[in-house]
Amino acid sequence: QGDCVPSNRNFVALIRKQFPKTLSLGIVGNGPLAELATLREYGQYVKPERVLWFYFEGNDLIDLIRERKNPLLMRYASDSDFTQHLLMRQRAIDSALTEHIQEKYQAFLRERAGETVSIPRKIMEQIRFTMKLSRIRWYVRTATSREGQIPDRAARELSFELFEEILRMSRDLAHVGGGTFYFVYLPAGSRYADRRWSGSGIDIAARNARGKVLDIVSRLGIPVIDMLPVFDAHPDPLSLFPFRIPSHYTEEGNKLVADSILSYLTSAIFPISKSPL
Repeated sequence: QGDCVPSNRNFVALIRKQFPKTLSLGIVGNGPLAELATLREYGQYVKPERVLWFYFEGNDLIDLIRERKNPLLMRYASDSDFTQHLLMRQRAIDSALTEHIQEKYQAFLRERAGETVSIPRKIMEQIRFTMKLSRIRWYVRTATSREGQIPDRAARELSFELFEEILRMSRDLAHVGGGTFYFVYLPAGSRYADRRWSGSGIDIAARNARGKVLDIVSRLGIPVIDMLPVFDAHPDPLSLFPFRIPSHYTEEGNKLVADSILSYLTSAIFPISKSPL
């Protein structure tokens, strides 16, 4: 999936042009724990030569806060043999998804018909956000903070030990199939926008955790394809985000990611010989 650009122009599609057998198992909302589960459920049948683990500094560690509260997902991190054999249960999965969509649609029809009266979730979130004075409290917290610091309270919510275990298990899954595991670091647009787009304390903590994250990756011996220096070298990094708003990447941003990855993989697969032919 790739929001903000046509599906044939996101970086996965661009990588697939050079490596036609590229399989994307990413989907919106997946954090590190869901990625581990996906790799275990499907990767063992594919046995890929290369696994690209895309890490987005804007929300992956934040997603893990939510995911670790799910007992089923946590079983993937606590038991290296745990699997639901999802590849063999596609009919049941399709049935469950169809039933879920029908329930949601019927609830929507009842609400529209006035049978139920409820305030849309987005409106309720905005009301709570306003009542808590979240934006003002954020400015107070960040006014005296320096770039590179992780707000203490927010940092305590980030699960670095769990993140390291997830990466270790994912790396090992790739190695069992004879493949190479790569860690791709994707920068967030909030790095290049003004303060109003910097996010909450937990957003800042996740973004400023770059050093810890890369230390973990290095400790595990995982090759890194780091896109931050590539974005930093661009004359106008904010232009790589739609309408200069820090969200997903533009077509140019996606192409920059794809070109960098293809250049790295090509040099890794076909290294330039230092000896005469």
